[in-house]
Amino acid sequence: MAWRFQASKFKNTTPHIPKREETIFDVPVGNLSCTNNGIQASASYLAFLVEGEGGKLGLLPIGAKGRRTRKDMSIACAHGEQVDDFCFMTFNDDLLLTCSRDDNVKVWRLLALNGFEDKGQSIDWSEDGKLLAISADKGRQVYVYDVRSGSSPVHNMAVHQGMGRESRVLFCGDRLLSSGFTN
Repeated sequence: MAWRFQASKFKNTTPHIPKREETIFDVPVGNLSCTNNGIQASASYLAFLVEGEGGKLGLLPIGAKGRRTRKDMSIACAHGEQVDDFCFMTFNDDLLLTCSRDDNVKVWRLLALNGFEDKGQSIDWSEDGKLLAISADKGRQVYVYDVRSGSSPVHNMAVHQGMGRESRVLFCGDRLLSSGFTN
């Protein structure tokens, strides 16, 4: 009778459990419903419903590892009501589609801007909507981006040499106005 059953070729395989440092943990994922996936991933991003808030999504880069709390992630305020479902476009990792109980379907283009070392403190669009100014690096630098052409700044200016306090930047026509602290 032994000839009737063959041994599986996978009988000696064992699962590889990654180390805790190689995983993402403590992510505040919201209530998962049976009507949507709750967590979606593209080749660039990981998106999920945020705990306690119906219309918001948390976004992390796909290579993120370790403990991730709310302050470590980008939060997209997608809708005013509960997000029913969301997914990434198959052929474009930066397009996220969301639908909600507020009867809207929205397409989001996710773009991460590079070039500054510390968190941005103030942002403002130019009047024509072509340029974006960001005050960053503890109020010492202002970065100007043309978001249509890429994720790197087109201009970088040292504006204040303070000790890393609050700063603001505003477009005034074709000029920039910056307030901050200088030693």
